[in-house]
Amino acid sequence: MKKQKIRTDGSFFICLAINMLLNLEGLIPAAILLGLHFLLDWSLLWSIGAAVLWVIGLIIFMLFMGWACSGSNVPDQSNIKLKPYIAGESGKTTEKATEKAIGKETGKTTGKEQ
Repeated sequence: MKKQKIRTDGSFFICLAINMLLNLEGLIPAAILLGLHFLLDWSLLWSIGAAVLWVIGLIIFMLFMGWACSGSNVPDQSNIKLKPYIAGESGKTTEKATEKAIGKETGKTTGKEQ
């Protein structure tokens, strides 16, 4: 079966736009500062600065999550403990070990072991 390569180029800005839509509450400080600009004649730069900080925070969050998700989520195969009476030296079940294990489970033993 052929593995399909996943394209990731260009998806960052699409994800950023979706993330901005989902996190609109981050613009509340900028909206308050914009209202204070019109009511109390505060500088418009405070509102713009709050909006820019919001976008930079989203970008940093997305970069961190992308980095964190890029790691492998497959468990290390060397730490898997096998049952010693079933597995052979190579990690594969041998016929003799299987017969021995089946005999122990059912209470039956072969003639050689008695």
